[in-house]
Amino acid sequence: MRQYTLAKRISLDGEQGVQIVNETGEQIGIVSKTHMDDCERGHCFSYTTLRGDVIRMGIKKRGLTSLLRATYQLEIAGKIFEWKDDIGKNLLYFSVSGKLGEKAVTFQENWKEEIDATIESKKIALIQPKMMLKTTLSFDASIDEREPIFALTVLMLFMYRIYQDEAEVVENVLDHLFE
Repeated sequence: MRQYTLAKRISLDGEQGVQIVNETGEQIGIVSKTHMDDCERGHCFSYTTLRGDVIRMGIKKRGLTSLLRATYQLEIAGKIFEWKDDIGKNLLYFSVSGKLGEKAVTFQENWKEEIDATIESKKIALIQPKMMLKTTLSFDASIDEREPIFALTVLMLFMYRIYQDEAEVVENVLDHLFE
């Protein structure tokens, strides 16, 4: 598997970003905060390739009916794709499913607190989200850095971080209720 890491933070026209680098330290892309009209403020990120392609992802605005189940929107060249938390599983661990084109794509947290990425039940990547800048993303050799699944996997790491923060808040509230 090929490995990528989050590298140093950089400034892009006044905006902060995080470099994605390969095993040789070569920059592959940059992740930065962005805005999407249908998504929650502060919960949107973009991945910009070296060619200048921009892929954006965010958590769709939630109402009372969708409070316990997040919907994630991915925008690629004007097309919108959606993933949703897997009901039931999402209360115990990070588990998101959706489609990229015609292929089923799943991101699921394992017992090591890593995220397995699969296409049609075939593992294509592993996200090891240690400390933010020590995170490692390992991809199957069949996945090209220019493919949408690469950008989706990188951006899903940031959705996972939001999930962790929200789960911690819920856990703290429940702890205080049952003290």
